[in-house]
Amino acid sequence: MEFQAIFPTADDVVRLQPEELGKRMLPVLRNWPEGHMFAIGELLERVAGDRSNAFALASYPADRRQEVRDALEDAWRGLEREGAIEPNTAGPSPSRLSRRASDYAAELAKSLENPSLLTTAAAPQEKQGELITLKPTEVDPIRGTTDRWN
Repeated sequence: MEFQAIFPTADDVVRLQPEELGKRMLPVLRNWPEGHMFAIGELLERVAGDRSNAFALASYPADRRQEVRDALEDAWRGLEREGAIEPNTAGPSPSRLSRRASDYAAELAKSLENPSLLTTAAAPQEKQGELITLKPTEVDPIRGTTDRWN
């Protein structure tokens, strides 16, 4: 799923709170192209970069790119805090999606591909009363993450 398909305009990106933006961009992160660095710098360049990129995920007006970049950085940090994005010890990229975040992203992607599944633009779990919220939680002292996403 392409970023601009979910967020057609820069306003669609910057109007959301970081927590909501983070949740909604999970399908894009789940389908990150193999062989490309899974890192915040790569995401920023591919979505709101200043140079031409053959693998761009979006094309927003130049005068709005910094706003988009700031919103994406806030959302990424929120996902890291919640353990949805975790350190990757098995590959060249510094980060990866946790298993639970990846599963959530797959469900959300299905809903986005078939909007009739969503009556109020709620994520699949939200419809079932199992809202995944991004709130500060206790951090596991051994793993350094919450178990909400793992």
